Amino acid sequence: MDTTQKGTILVMAYEQFLLQKHNLNVEFLKQGFARYCPHPAVKDSASFLKAQQEAKMNQRGIWALEKYSYKPKDKFHYFKISGGMLGFHLSGDYRDDALLPLVSIGYHYGDLLKFQVGPHHYLTLAAQVNALWAVILPIAQFGAEFYAHNLRFGLFTGKMFPIIFLRQYQTEEELMVHSLEIAKRLVKTNGKWHEFNFSFSWLPSNNTYDFMIRIEMNIPLF
Repeated sequence: MDTTQKGTILVMAYEQFLLQKHNLNVEFLKQGFARYCPHPAVKDSASFLKAQQEAKMNQRGIWALEKYSYKPKDKFHYFKISGGMLGFHLSGDYRDDALLPLVSIGYHYGDLLKFQVGPHHYLTLAAQVNALWAVILPIAQFGAEFYAHNLRFGLFTGKMFPIIFLRQYQTEEELMVHSLEIAKRLVKTNGKWHEFNFSFSWLPSNNTYDFMIRIEMNIPLF
């Protein structure tokens, strides 16, 4: 037992049965009955932080109160910068196919209309714009998303504004583009996060079979 400068009493409690020793502090944190207070005597801080994060995400105990309510920063709408790979196939000459490094910047607004369908499950309408720097390809889309804990599934439709693809499409007009996105979000204990995103896009115009595949890591710009 120890006491901080602010007078907070710190206790390390264990439950032992035969040769098994169980740390009750971790269990209290996991159930949301306490908050983690860093201390030099704590050697395994990772397990304490992990237990507290689990309680926050599931809004257990004190984390269900508005005062302590855990809200990941900008969960649904945010500026973002992405890096990854872009592969695309254009119908016709296979020599136009390519695999390119990708950097993009965009904005995602994910709660035009939002429904909570479970403790950590949301169904939302979203809009997003992206500028893919690798091919100078602006895209504006609208669609629906489903959030399940830290997984995100999205189906979007919108317009692509070709700049370097004029030779293939023989047009300067925008083109329809549909996208399917599957993303895994990694959330830190302070609410900050980054996201690994897989996106498959296809262009139904002119009876072609053109498609793009993007593998990105999204880093929100708060």
